[in-house]
Order: sequence, then C-alpha cells, then structure tokens
Amino acid sequence: MLLRFPSPHTFEERNRALLDDPRALPPADLLLWRQGRDELARRALEGQQEASRRRTPRVDAVYPAFLAGYGGVFTVDLGFEGVSLRVCAGTRLRRAEPASVRLKVGNQSIYLSGRVAWGSDDRVGLQVEQVHPADEQVLQAAVCKRLLEVLQPGSGGRALMGRRAGD
Repeated sequence: MLLRFPSPHTFEERNRALLDDPRALPPADLLLWRQGRDELARRALEGQQEASRRRTPRVDAVYPAFLAGYGGVFTVDLGFEGVSLRVCAGTRLRRAEPASVRLKVGNQSIYLSGRVAWGSDDRVGLQVEQVHPADEQVLQAAVCKRLLEVLQPGSGGRALMGRRAGD
C-alpha cells in the first residue's frame, strides 16, 4: 500500500481542527493527520543535535497546567512522550515518583500521568505513561503546531529542544 502524505496546508488544517475538537476529525482525516505528524516529527528530529537521544521531538511551549498535589504550574516544553513543568521552588518530586498533570491546551484540558524523569529546584520532567488516546492526539497536535512554526523558513528552529542540563 502506498502511503499518501498530506500537503503542508492540509496537515495544518487537520492539526488546527484536532486542537479545536479531537472528536471532530473523521477517521480518514485523522489518518492523514497521523501520517503528516510522523513526517513532521521525522523532519524535526533530522535537524536536531543529539537526535539519537530522543525518539520524538520536543518544543518550547508554555501552557497553564495543574500538577496533582502541588497546584498550578506552567509547561516549559512539550514532547509526544513527556513534558517539562515550571514548579514552585522547593517542590520536591523524586525521580520515578508517580505524577499526574492536567494541561490546558487551547479549548481542551488533557490529562497525563506518568513518572518523574528528573527534577530541579524549579522544574520537573514527566515521562508520560498513561494518557487517553484523544488527549494524546491533542498533546501531539500542540507539539506539531510549534514544529510548524519553528520549521518555517527563516525561523532558525529556535523552539526545537536539544539536550539541556537536567533533561
């Protein structure tokens, strides 16, 4: 079977629709979006230093969030499989400790649970282990939205995440 990738314009439309309402995309459009997502992720990883370290791209992105047991926080960056959060100084989550977070992405609230991958005085990295499929698609669409912005000619890829201390 020959795979058909959507045009950048078609993918961007599907991505925007997914961020507005993940239930609104019919299965055929969702399939096209997935193919575009995979191609976009491949292109983004090609351009990153130390790309072998990550299986999926990460981007700078700020969204309001709620970390269970700790309160309001903000995202620092997002990836398909993880999120970095700005937390209050002194919030001490230990590596491998379970954590849950609710992100407000556009019109959607998405719920992620997983384990702490790393932490510092004011940041926590969460490796996502459980997420509803619709929430996972919204998370990935948010990453894709930023990838589309930074992979535009002239952007210099400023929001693509390479390796940083603490990651």
